[in-house]
Amino acid sequence: MIRGVSEIGKLLKSENSLIDGILKSDKYDYAFILKINLDTYQIDVFSNFQELDKNQIKKLKWIGNFKGSGYQAIITTDKLDYLITQSIPGILANFKKMDNFKDSKFKKVLEIFLKEAFITTNDKKYYKYILDIRKFRKVDGLEIASEETKRKLNNIKNIELEKIVESIRKDILGYIKERVKLNELPKKLLFSLEITKKIDNEEVVVSPEHPDYALYLKNLIVQEHFKSSKEGICHICRSKNNIANLDTKYFKLLKFYITDKKGFASSFIEENFTKNFGVCRDCYENLLIGENFVLSNFLLNYKEVKLYIFPEFLYYNSITKDNFEIWSKAIKDKVNVIWEKVGELEYYLENNFLINLVFATSDGSAVKIDKVIYDIPLSRLDELINVQKEVYIHGEEFFGLEKYWNLEFKNMLYLLPIRKRKDVIEIREFLEFLDNLISGRKFDKVWLFSKFVDTARIHRYKNYDNYVQSNAPYVPKKKDKIDDKPFLIFILQSNLLLYYLRILGQIETKGGECAMCDELLRNVDNKELLEYVDFLKLEPVERGLFLVGYLVAKIGTKQYKEGSEDKPILSKINFQSMNEEKVKTLLNEILEKLRQYKILDKYNETIYSIAKCYLDGNREKLKDGINNVYWILSGYAYGTYKAIVKKEVKDGI
Repeated sequence: MIRGVSEIGKLLKSENSLIDGILKSDKYDYAFILKINLDTYQIDVFSNFQELDKNQIKKLKWIGNFKGSGYQAIITTDKLDYLITQSIPGILANFKKMDNFKDSKFKKVLEIFLKEAFITTNDKKYYKYILDIRKFRKVDGLEIASEETKRKLNNIKNIELEKIVESIRKDILGYIKERVKLNELPKKLLFSLEITKKIDNEEVVVSPEHPDYALYLKNLIVQEHFKSSKEGICHICRSKNNIANLDTKYFKLLKFYITDKKGFASSFIEENFTKNFGVCRDCYENLLIGENFVLSNFLLNYKEVKLYIFPEFLYYNSITKDNFEIWSKAIKDKVNVIWEKVGELEYYLENNFLINLVFATSDGSAVKIDKVIYDIPLSRLDELINVQKEVYIHGEEFFGLEKYWNLEFKNMLYLLPIRKRKDVIEIREFLEFLDNLISGRKFDKVWLFSKFVDTARIHRYKNYDNYVQSNAPYVPKKKDKIDDKPFLIFILQSNLLLYYLRILGQIETKGGECAMCDELLRNVDNKELLEYVDFLKLEPVERGLFLVGYLVAKIGTKQYKEGSEDKPILSKINFQSMNEEKVKTLLNEILEKLRQYKILDKYNETIYSIAKCYLDGNREKLKDGINNVYWILSGYAYGTYKAIVKKEVKDGI
């Protein structure tokens, strides 16, 4: 997977692409640029960045604050204190380690700024240098330093440095408000510097847009990391080169490659991380660029989860810069079809790459990887799409034109009892299900039926608050009224999923015959029922259970018509489990209710006899109580939904 990211980066590499690849994507309300003139010693404020967009973030080169205990050696930050104390000395300290800036006027201006506009203290760490705002003159009658701050700076040896910095910050923020005429400052702010100074009769402007700052950031990110590199084989391009361990500090998604915990290093020695995964400088840069492209262009941001697509080429000369945009849209559309909608794809994709699906959730600015499904061939996506379409066609044939019969991945989510806490979905079990499905592994039918019955209970008892089923498109927003339809749709969808998995060869279907009972069933005057039972490929005992549920639907429909909206017959089905004895009791109850409601006509009596025939001949197979419940509920759902479609009862039964 990581090699594919590197290849994308290599394809897209340009002068500024590396820095663009690590820019922060967090949303900010305003950015304020402190325009400092070292010739006039005045500070002005510039801001026209309300609702910052990507282009403005690019101009400011906001890469985020550094983690750890070192200086925040950057010009743009969301912490004003860093510009007051650490940024300028930190950048100059880094310049000393770099070879590119010996004659840099950018560096010269910063040296003058530090020497002339900062106070040097005896502090050993962050407050060794503090911006002396007393030195700056009034602008349009406004003075930046308050009398209180002047007093503190005049008495700096006797006052805590932290309190002095706090006072300076308060003055600068107050000055910003006055200059840009804001009553209150928003909470999410960025701050940056633009420092002007004439050197050799040339006006030099130090800002995030200066070419030397871009070069500085690139050196900071790459050069420093490779100072301790050693000769070896790059794990990505396989070239013999100077390599370093894969430092993931600047990555947002590739952090699941562990490179900072000694216990994961070869022989538990930190210097041996390169033996685990060493990369050359070019590949490291390519990864930063490639990951940024994935974040921007291969993200499918669904309500339920963030899905990132990581392609991996099988033939590395198959994609060029010219066709890359079309290719990336085509692959994104193909994955989107499986997740969210059935549709015709605009572009044809050759089967010359694999894709990796990375499922993630966001917690503020942090991205948490929930699941990675590796090495999916394009042909597998095509197979899933084709089966998805086939299932949808069968759903329409049996139950009419409804969007519910489209088994997109997001609709499959609602077939499992997935919990949620507030708006956070506990998605891992569903992602394991998807991994199994996409990878083509077999499913355990016992596990599936257990999950289906658990979900059936959620619908039956309207226990929606703690489960994703509250978001299902067929569940009404007002959940207080009696409404059987969500329950029915869920059961029928689960039937379609079993067909889906059977076509893919991912569940075992025993089928089987019971000659006498099958002959009776074939003579029933209900072609639709016979076709659906055949569609499900049921074992004999399952056919009997399905017909039991079908008769429960007949009784429930009658009870509903007579005013019992809660359909008392359903209380005879134990949603936890039903052993042989409980099934037998239900069968007796059905016969009694058919007589009571005067619906024991020839048709229903025949169905009853066939159900009993199947069950009596297969009693030893009634031991699985969950299996029994599921197929009874399936018969009930089929019979009741058919009654709705045929207008025997109103929609929403």
